[in-house]
Amino acid sequence: MSGLTLKFSYAIATVFGAGKIKQAPGTWGSLLGFCFCLALYRFPFFYTAIFFILLLLGVICSEIVERHASKKDPSFIVIDEFIGAFLVFVMIPIKPSYVILGFMLYRIFDITKIFPLKQLENIKAGYGIMLDDLMAGVYANLVLQIIVFVSRISLNG
Repeated sequence: MSGLTLKFSYAIATVFGAGKIKQAPGTWGSLLGFCFCLALYRFPFFYTAIFFILLLLGVICSEIVERHASKKDPSFIVIDEFIGAFLVFVMIPIKPSYVILGFMLYRIFDITKIFPLKQLENIKAGYGIMLDDLMAGVYANLVLQIIVFVSRISLNG
């Protein structure tokens, strides 16, 4: 493998070095993902296209970096946290309270790894690295959907 491919893979997998922050690299990766999502939210085509491009790159690059590091899902790979943030806001109105709550829910689901998140990590290579965080994003989104629905009912009732 060329040095350029490895450098590119590390840049993507660590979200340009955010994963190298010693304290809570996953939280930093998530925070950057949330900021990126908020910047793109008003442009659904780009939001969706970038999600799928980064998902593909994330699977490939995290697998390359995992193999190079000789360690299963090293904590400095944070592209998975970055990408999972995209799923939190699908069809959620952007309000400060929802953004903060979404971030907290996402981190709780990602850290606690409730069923089946932990089992998804057992899937081989880049897919296993990415899937548990994608599902954490889906869980956070579902809880937020319920909160948005209930808050709309209570405001109209």
